[in-house]
Amino acid sequence: MQNNLPRRSIRNLGAAQYLFLRLLLGGLFLVGQMVLAGNFYAGTSPATVPWASGIVPYQFTNTLTAAQQKTYLDGLREWELAANVKFVPHTNQTRWVLFTYNTLGINNVSASTNPQVVNISSLSRSQVGHEMGHSFGFQHENIRSDQTNFLTVLSNNVAPGNLPFLLVDPTTVTNGLGYTLWNVWVQNGATNNSVGGTGAGLGNVIAFAAGSGIFVTGTNTFDNSLRGNSIFSNGALGVDLVAGNDAYPGVTPDDTGDADSGPNNLQNFPVITNSFGYGFSTIVLGKLNSGSSRSFSIDVYRSLAADSSGFGEGQFYLGSVNVTTDGTGNAGFALTNSAANYTGQSISATATSATGDTSEFSAAVLATNKPAPAAAFAAPFQYRTNGFVFGLTFATNFSYSIQATTNLAALPIVWTDLTNFTATISSLTFTDRTATNFRTRFYRTVSP
Repeated sequence: MQNNLPRRSIRNLGAAQYLFLRLLLGGLFLVGQMVLAGNFYAGTSPATVPWASGIVPYQFTNTLTAAQQKTYLDGLREWELAANVKFVPHTNQTRWVLFTYNTLGINNVSASTNPQVVNISSLSRSQVGHEMGHSFGFQHENIRSDQTNFLTVLSNNVAPGNLPFLLVDPTTVTNGLGYTLWNVWVQNGATNNSVGGTGAGLGNVIAFAAGSGIFVTGTNTFDNSLRGNSIFSNGALGVDLVAGNDAYPGVTPDDTGDADSGPNNLQNFPVITNSFGYGFSTIVLGKLNSGSSRSFSIDVYRSLAADSSGFGEGQFYLGSVNVTTDGTGNAGFALTNSAANYTGQSISATATSATGDTSEFSAAVLATNKPAPAAAFAAPFQYRTNGFVFGLTFATNFSYSIQATTNLAALPIVWTDLTNFTATISSLTFTDRTATNFRTRFYRTVSP
């Protein structure tokens, strides 16, 4: 198998062109340099989906327990949040969806629409979202009749005798058959690939797989960069590096010094030590242990809720920080995201080596809120013979400096400290007694 081809970037996989904006329901494989990705059924559009105004009647079989019904409803809710659809209990509608459960390991969607049967064995919120994608018309590219419009199979990277499995007879394509367990599968010597990226528009949505979002296997599979993607609501780990002796699915523990080998060299994941909202920002602190004196990129993500495993996933990319480990293989990191305060959300991270090996997700840490300093000017604003007088209000228990200048046009602006203090009360009236010889003066309050 050839592995000396240039690095490929896989961008915006499976993005729906019509109603549905969040889901990647198709499978994607990286075998050597072969790429397959997910999209709509050929010809499917809002006009051909049989649900008027996006209203989808549904019914449960009487064998479903209350807990199983709730799992179905949780999965349907994901669609309501992501697309212009609403699920309502079936009454007298001529078309509806019938939800069933089986213990045979079968997940499929019938071709019938009266009712259309959604039959799930591995019942989970993510699997419900996946199968409803097929109900709405999504299909995996590797079983589409027009697959050649969306993918190219590089036959020189396919093991001898396996090429027929990647080619489709258009007359045999049927709804809901042939989906893959993992959204992205990197295996059998795939090297030097990029799934996503941290630049604008490079990330993919990788969600609702029955198993892992990204599944990496093979001892000779390495240097595969998995960065900047939106990974969430998968049935197993968001990213799973599975070595020969690993149990699937499951987290691969870090090892001191990161000397183990396997897919993506079993790159150690970071450890988040603290995560908190601070004012209008979110601050993430952590550490990494890996090979000594090596460079790494730490990618930080947030999710509305942590994965059931406690590790990841990573629904929204927050940013990256570069670190270099010391002689013992340790490095600390700190990242500030100034977009918003994400208190109450789960924060996770991955590590990517300089050669491109990306780790599994770290354990998720709930972001807590940390009080932030705040100050505002308030009345009275007066000029008196003994100086300028003004009021101030504060968030207490923080240190502040009141500073002044007479010229905002001169750069750099020279600010002079008038006083430094820790606020034990929430307001005060301040008199600048040094201002008796100034007709104009500018003030600011800063907190170190």
